[in-house]
Amino acid sequence: MLAGCGEKDENLGDTTANYGPGVSATPPPWKPEYTNLRGRIKQLGLPPVGDERYHSHSLLHVYNDGRLVETPANIGIDRPNKAYSSVHTHEPDGIIHLESSRPHKFTLGDLFVIWGVRFGTESLGSLENDGDEQVRVYVNGKAVKNAPDYVMKDGDNIAIGYGTADSFPHEPDKSALKTVSGKGGKQASCSKGGAGDDDSKSCIDESAE
Repeated sequence: MLAGCGEKDENLGDTTANYGPGVSATPPPWKPEYTNLRGRIKQLGLPPVGDERYHSHSLLHVYNDGRLVETPANIGIDRPNKAYSSVHTHEPDGIIHLESSRPHKFTLGDLFVIWGVRFGTESLGSLENDGDEQVRVYVNGKAVKNAPDYVMKDGDNIAIGYGTADSFPHEPDKSALKTVSGKGGKQASCSKGGAGDDDSKSCIDESAE
């Protein structure tokens, strides 16, 4: 996990949190942070976009006291400056794309670093553990500890909530995953009707503006 030593500015007071240039502890909702995106991609050592021999999808829902917080489109995709992360979103539907030319263990912490949002076991953006109000993470209905280190897998249904344990669904609807296909190790389309199985090209069109 990307965590600082002691109370460093980078983790903004939560020593379990992800950090990096441009990561902030602001209230939800959160827009993608692009100014420092290249630096965070380099910091994480993510594989470059390109031949997506490995392309998987997870689904993310984020809640604040039971209210759904949008996972925005184009996390990790800054087309004007041609900065592209291999963990990214395309639409505000919660689908997380994990693509690379080689096997890579993308973590939840990686996603939030790329998003530019502080995320640790004790915090989510500006939201911090306080009594029964806690940052809680479930994957496929099961509680996950040390969530920033969790390695996302194809088909994962991830629910992150701030609040009491009963304030949000632990296994929300995952029908959005039906719009994407394929598993890690195989060529997977960005969406149904997308690139064919024999075409190992990235779902990011680097020529698009």
